[in-house]
Amino acid sequence: METFSTTIRLTHVTSLALRYRSSAVGCPANVIPLGVLVLFLLQLIFQEEVEEEKKEVEEKEEEKQEEEERRT
Repeated sequence: METFSTTIRLTHVTSLALRYRSSAVGCPANVIPLGVLVLFLLQLIFQEEVEEEKKEVEEKEEEKQEEEERRT
């Protein structure tokens, strides 16, 4: 399901970039779409890293709770 929403967002961002491509003044035609796509991809990478860190923190918290339960 996450891949599906990512595909939809990527399609939406691409269509927006292509729409604004014609309205850019003094810019080569490829700069705006490529820039938007690069920013979108960077956002996806950053989101994945944040999610991985959250999972690691949750796992550590669970391990701490299990250790405390074993002690008591």
